[in-house]
Amino acid sequence: MPSAFYLFRNSRIHYSCWGNGRKLIFCFHGYGESAASFTLLEEPLGADFTLVALDLPFHGETEWVEGLSFDPADCLSILQAIASGLPGRDPEWTLFGYSMGGRIALQLLELAPKKISRLVLLAPDGLYVNPWYRLATQTVAGNLLFRWTMKRPGWLFFLLRAGDRLRLVNPSLYKFAVHYIDDDRARAGVQDRDRLLDRVIGRQPRVGERRDVLRMQ
Repeated sequence: MPSAFYLFRNSRIHYSCWGNGRKLIFCFHGYGESAASFTLLEEPLGADFTLVALDLPFHGETEWVEGLSFDPADCLSILQAIASGLPGRDPEWTLFGYSMGGRIALQLLELAPKKISRLVLLAPDGLYVNPWYRLATQTVAGNLLFRWTMKRPGWLFFLLRAGDRLRLVNPSLYKFAVHYIDDDRARAGVQDRDRLLDRVIGRQPRVGERRDVLRMQ
């Protein structure tokens, strides 16, 4: 599969491309994943579609040095630039988002509805905002607690381990915490990803108010 980089300011956005069909699909991965998550789509879809999957900032092979300077309009401009380098494709796109990538797809749909012919969401984040997530990411107190916990996570792991022993904690949540928080380097990556991606996906998309942009096919 072709793999390439798009130069965005001083950063290098890595993306993978599969298939040679006229219909163009942009794929957005979940938290902590990469463009490689979509490799399995090449065989069933490659004859009719061209699939492009990006490594989002602080993910995969993307080399991101722009700090927190990134928003949905920047993401859209990157897609437009990549699409312009793929001649012979249809002018409208399909967006495919998994988990966190689902919210990015929703933000892009809201930003450029006339460019999007179809939206495909798999276990998307963004249709409903968990109150705990809202507290941690969209309030001053929550942000302070999050930053303090990233520096001193001991109390969090005490509660998680106790809850795990009592089977009060979701196993997936426990594994996520161990993988991303119980390590200084991984914990720094969590802070970078969350602070940047919150600029792109932090606000819940107004899909309920913009049903006109969804053209069901």
